[in-house]
Amino acid sequence: MCVPPAFLLLLALLIIPGPALTLSSLSISASQLHVSGTPNSSLLLPTSYRSPPRTNWLQLKWEHLASTNELIKCTIRTIRSADDTKEHVDINTYPVGGREGRMEIVPENGSLIIHRLNISDAGSYQVTIRDSSASASAVISVIVQDIEPADEEAAAEAKISTNCFCLSISGNIDLPASISILIGSHLLSTFITVFILFCQLKIKKKRSP
Repeated sequence: MCVPPAFLLLLALLIIPGPALTLSSLSISASQLHVSGTPNSSLLLPTSYRSPPRTNWLQLKWEHLASTNELIKCTIRTIRSADDTKEHVDINTYPVGGREGRMEIVPENGSLIIHRLNISDAGSYQVTIRDSSASASAVISVIVQDIEPADEEAAAEAKISTNCFCLSISGNIDLPASISILIGSHLLSTFITVFILFCQLKIKKKRSP
């Protein structure tokens, strides 16, 4: 029986998967397409990735598309023993702390954390994962919500009021003692006022014929 060569080639591809069949296994996706935060807070850009089995080298890279700046890069190397019974994972991040020292990558899933968020951080961010033969990317949009001045003033006034109240009852004096002191001071001022008025009336009577 004669077997067509095309059939033999297809059978070989099914039995012995080559690199072309495993390239599609490398992927990365964003858990949220849009994330938002306020100035000076920390913000997570969540992602997750999948790599082919027994991948020895991976690279994760984050970029800010608006400024075309490379923010931070992470390289993950898996070193296996000769008998394949042990493995060591070596993780290097460059630059340490990312651009401006405010960023970090989570190697386990590729997520980016931005610390001390500011207005200029708004925009689209792209993460790219790469191995020795393929790459994949995902994009997340960041919105930075500025705090309104009115909200800042209200928060400041509330803080001042709280501080004043705390100062009035601070120290070793409890609340009932504070109330007693306030009442006593009012009574004392009232007594002094009445005494002054009484003295003035007495002086006027002496001067009158």
